[in-house]
Amino acid sequence: MALRLPTPTNRTASGPKLTMEAGRLVVDYDCEGDDGRITSGRILFEELLSFQYWDGSDRFRDFTIYFDDAGSLDVVAARCHVDR
Repeated sequence: MALRLPTPTNRTASGPKLTMEAGRLVVDYDCEGDDGRITSGRILFEELLSFQYWDGSDRFRDFTIYFDDAGSLDVVAARCHVDR
């Protein structure tokens, strides 16, 4: 589902700030306009099951583990170690 946001996310000056509070995810972000003016936006997600944030660096990888009909686990991490 694509969100229609009044403040665009493609021109952030300092990147998003993610906060967990009372079972919801709060995403605060800024946007620099053509005139240099900074405006802010906020997105709230309630009854959060999971979320994933990529920081844009090559340091992190996405690991997905499928458990038949039980679901899947999607993890973003720098490293993964498997015990045998």
